[in-house]
Amino acid sequence: MVAYIILVILGIYFQYSIGTPTSDADDIAQQMSILRRQFEHLNQDLIQVNQKLDSTSEQNVNLMKKMNALEKDNTKLRLVVHSTSKTNSELLDRVHALEEENYVIKKTVYNFRHPDWNFDTLNGKAKTPTKEVFLQQENDTPLTNNYIEFDFNTNILSTVTTSIPTISKVAFSVALTGGLVLLGTHQVIEYNKVYTNIGNSYDVRHGHFIVPSTGMFLLSFTVMTATDIQAYIQMVKNGVEISSVYCSSNRNDMDSQTTVHLLQKGDVVWIRHADGGTPTLNGNDPYNTFTGVLLYDV
Repeated sequence: MVAYIILVILGIYFQYSIGTPTSDADDIAQQMSILRRQFEHLNQDLIQVNQKLDSTSEQNVNLMKKMNALEKDNTKLRLVVHSTSKTNSELLDRVHALEEENYVIKKTVYNFRHPDWNFDTLNGKAKTPTKEVFLQQENDTPLTNNYIEFDFNTNILSTVTTSIPTISKVAFSVALTGGLVLLGTHQVIEYNKVYTNIGNSYDVRHGHFIVPSTGMFLLSFTVMTATDIQAYIQMVKNGVEISSVYCSSNRNDMDSQTTVHLLQKGDVVWIRHADGGTPTLNGNDPYNTFTGVLLYDV
């Protein structure tokens, strides 16, 4: 820019010096005064241009900082999305497994109650060689158009537990292993490591202790969390809370509970997350356990 201004001044100077050889000293002085004013204007323009360049450079620096911050946020969001997608995939796998298991239970109950008919998964219907009917919970009397209602959501425990043989020796001890386990509201803790299961009363597929005989039982469970989220864990009998522990939001907080309880034959006891957030249990080692033993028959 400076070189350009110098060239302009020289051009104007040569124009007047060569083009007007007869100019006197006053004319030359006047022309030089004009040149100085033009130079000052050009210099002011140059200063303004430099100021705009400095301002633009500062804006570019700020934009670069914002862009870097956005890239970091974008990276964090991608990690969250990836983690959420993985969790959703695991939940879908579990839902599918539960659906298959639910179907097996429905089919078992149906075949137990109606051995002369064949179960069909289509809309929960049952088929005979000659007609298609629904089954009714209370009785099997056909209604109008040969259809009767059937409610698969009824409590089937009364059906499947009435034939449980009385067992005088009962003891089980299980633990949760295999890594971290994320819990949702009322999710059952499915202890997968079985140390003791005398009487085969603990169902490892569902995490349930099915009481084989009426008696006084000692029941105990321990809980260890793995995240900074508080956990409220319950021991329930037939869906009703009988004991609970609270783990604070401190990482790897651990607590336990022991109770002596009178249980009836056919009762079902399990451990579950109550509500409030989605805590994660530490299953890297057998910190989370569930234990029960029959003290004496009643």
